[in-house]
Amino acid sequence: MIAVKASKEWARLDMSNATLPDPFWVEDEGIDDLKPADMEQGGYAVAIHADDDKDAKVIACGELKGTVPFTADLKEIGGSGIVGRVAVEAHKDGIRLTTGAFKAGAVN
Repeated sequence: MIAVKASKEWARLDMSNATLPDPFWVEDEGIDDLKPADMEQGGYAVAIHADDDKDAKVIACGELKGTVPFTADLKEIGGSGIVGRVAVEAHKDGIRLTTGAFKAGAVN
C-alpha cells in the first residue's frame, strides 16, 4: 500500500463524515476470478501486511461477506496499531477492492 491523500478512495470506503487521516494507505485491486455473487456466500477475507513482501506480518484483517456493494472493517492484529476498511464493488468481469489502512483511533 502507498500513503496518499485520496478523497476518491476515502469516499469509496464510506468514510465521508470522517476526516481523512494522515497517514492513510490505500490500494485498489480488480479481481476477475471473483464475482459479486461470490461475496454473498462469504469465506473470503482481506489482510493488510506490514510491507509488500508476501510473507510479511499481517497487521489488520477482516471478513468479506455481503451483497455488493458493501464495506467491511479491518481489525487490528497483534497490537499493530493499524486498522482499516475495504469497499467491495462490482467491476468489469469481477469485483474491485478498495482497501484503506490508518492508525487505530485516527477515525471516529
